[in-house]
Amino acid sequence: MNMRQSKINYVCFALSVLCLLTISCKDDEDPYPAGKELVNYEMTLFRVEYGAPKPDPLPKDCIVYSEDLENSEVYGHYLSISFYYEGNLYPVGGLPIPEMRDWTMNKSSVQVLLSGKFYPCEDEEVRPDSRSKKDDYSASFYVRSITLK
Repeated sequence: MNMRQSKINYVCFALSVLCLLTISCKDDEDPYPAGKELVNYEMTLFRVEYGAPKPDPLPKDCIVYSEDLENSEVYGHYLSISFYYEGNLYPVGGLPIPEMRDWTMNKSSVQVLLSGKFYPCEDEEVRPDSRSKKDDYSASFYVRSITLK
């Protein structure tokens, strides 16, 4: 075997190794969690004053809850709930508002155990660009149970 052939073989080997490394580093995780279940998943539940900013820094997994009780007679009942899972914001349903009020009455945050399931959103128009990590509305989360830790 001549020197030129061995150089070609070496380059082919190096490219093969590089391709294998690139393929093995590929992120196989589905960015859309529809169908995923959470069972006794620990999260922080934050209560923020109506109109106040969210906690900074905000954990990747948390619930931020606020409501305007003072002006409910004038403006109607205003409730804001932000549900963050792995840093993405999702619509959430099934949260027991009276219990959440009691848990956060004298505290700004509590640890909770959450169980529920992600369901695909019906409307494809709400799905953000795949490069966006801000608001992932490809799925919504429905709470089966939430308890104080």
